[in-house]
Amino acid sequence: MNNKTVKYKGLKITGDANKIDELLYGKENNEFKVKESEVFDIVRDLYKFNSRFIPARKDMTIAETTQWIKQFIICIHDELSELLEELPWKHWKDYSDYKMNLNNIKGEIADILIFTFGICGILDISPEEIFAEIAKKNEVNNERQERGY
Repeated sequence: MNNKTVKYKGLKITGDANKIDELLYGKENNEFKVKESEVFDIVRDLYKFNSRFIPARKDMTIAETTQWIKQFIICIHDELSELLEELPWKHWKDYSDYKMNLNNIKGEIADILIFTFGICGILDISPEEIFAEIAKKNEVNNERQERGY
């Protein structure tokens, strides 16, 4: 297998050169571009779903926008609590027979992300914009770690 490593927006990707080339295409200003993937389509579907009952931001007042965001934050908080309940975190409880239920954990994480992307949709933040921001933050975090932060 012909391995190669590329750095894209703070992430190091190592693997089969042919598969990486399939994932990455074009080069502009010495920067790779990532093909739109299913992830963007899934996020766009979430936005479309939310648009059934959440007015477009341009049609909402600041107070209405804030109210929707607060509602989604409450939902995220609830889902985080449900995720915590899937973990053996209570110091007084005997967890010797505990078996982690990864399906439930994945479901809770999915719910958290759904509501998080819901906030992005309310604010008209595109999937590309939020993933670029995530990549940028990840690059900063990696650089901090390399400096011993």
